[in-house]
Amino acid sequence: GTLWVGTTAGLTSFENGKFVRPNALEAKTAAVPILAIGEDRHRLFFSTERGTYFYADGKITELMQDGVPLRGVDTFYLDPDGLLWMGMLGGGLRLLDGDKISSIVPRDGLFDNEIYGIVRDAEDRLWMACSKGIFSISRSDLRRFAAGELKKVTSNFYSPTDALRVIEAKPGVQPAVSYMKDGRIWFSTIRGLLVLDPNVLLRHVPAPPGVIEEVT
Repeated sequence: GTLWVGTTAGLTSFENGKFVRPNALEAKTAAVPILAIGEDRHRLFFSTERGTYFYADGKITELMQDGVPLRGVDTFYLDPDGLLWMGMLGGGLRLLDGDKISSIVPRDGLFDNEIYGIVRDAEDRLWMACSKGIFSISRSDLRRFAAGELKKVTSNFYSPTDALRVIEAKPGVQPAVSYMKDGRIWFSTIRGLLVLDPNVLLRHVPAPPGVIEEVT
């Protein structure tokens, strides 16, 4: 029930009518702008320009990938299985499964390297807001890729000219995408709000021109 707030002066929480900052956070994040906040079932995660950290049991620990600080996390999403997905500013998508971090980037089939928001729909697809627009990927395919069972994933993307409007998202907006109870997904874009219903989504492809080559 605690409300956590990321500010330009670090991470703080609102408790009993006032803002407080635990001592561990005061020592390591004072005057550090917070880019994004997320959580798994046991830890509070937050990212800064310096790196990504998690707070649990009164202690703060830096999140590392292969011994290297994880920088540029712009959004967090916790899925129903307790897996934490992280959208990056230029680094694609990351999956935190236990203590293992997996990377998915454009060469692996990801539509864009800049991910600003992530949600899951009823068909178990992850929808992402990015610098090129919006796209979706099967969550099971992403998990299979992370496990080494799939060589590449397939992104279903929606170009900036769909619906005759520019629909790319932008960083620094929280949330950039939100899944509603009625199944619709709301996206924050550079032209305002876009609402998409993935349950009735149709892709209209014009029929190719026909040529009569012979009459019998």
